[in-house]
Amino acid sequence: MRVRNIATGLVVAALLSGPHPAMAAAAAAPACTGAGCFNKDPLTTGCDKDARPIAEVWFRDRLLQGYYSPSCKAKWATVIGAPLDRRIYVRNNNGSPLFENMVHHVAWTKMVDGTRPAEACFENTSVCARPTVGQALF
Repeated sequence: MRVRNIATGLVVAALLSGPHPAMAAAAAAPACTGAGCFNKDPLTTGCDKDARPIAEVWFRDRLLQGYYSPSCKAKWATVIGAPLDRRIYVRNNNGSPLFENMVHHVAWTKMVDGTRPAEACFENTSVCARPTVGQALF
């Protein structure tokens, strides 16, 4: 009886200690990668979790940044500042530009394939985010 109680206790302790390492690794896998992220939202896919800005530009007191997620291998544009009368977009040579209206103080586009060079720009201008110091091309 004592052996069964110890065994039961060990099983319960194992279950309560969290997921098996293989299950945790599967749960941490990105929702998409590269071209598979095209036109998907970086927040709903979780690609924003390890993202970092790799390009930026200021325009009329608004900061436009190009973001990259290493785990998802995807890129997108964000803008911070007062709403503006123009859209932002991100594009690369894999597809059409993905536009986003700036109706709030923060806006972001959907993602493009991050394995290819991309650009993040304000629509109808020549204002595009440039790589930050020490970074590869956006």
